Amino acid sequence: MGLVKIFTNRAAQGIAECERALTLDRNLARSHASIGIAKFYLGRGEETEAHMVQALRLSPRDTQAYIWSMFVGLAKILHGADAEALVWSTPEP
Repeated sequence: MGLVKIFTNRAAQGIAECERALTLDRNLARSHASIGIAKFYLGRGEETEAHMVQALRLSPRDTQAYIWSMFVGLAKILHGADAEALVWSTPEP
């Protein structure tokens, strides 16, 4: 439900939904990532990386990991950190 709210212009409500899910299970990688995506949409891209790092730590082989990395890369580009954006946007061998 959090992602639905995030992608329908209710990012703050989506964060609340994801945080509610995390109170039930702190290991929900996709909830951590969804909060990072919401913060990106809210213009708080500098906070995105921490959430994605947590999601990747919890689920390094998740099928959505490339999307999580993409959002960090986009946030880095918007903040002028092009070299860091390239690192996040380049797939690992």
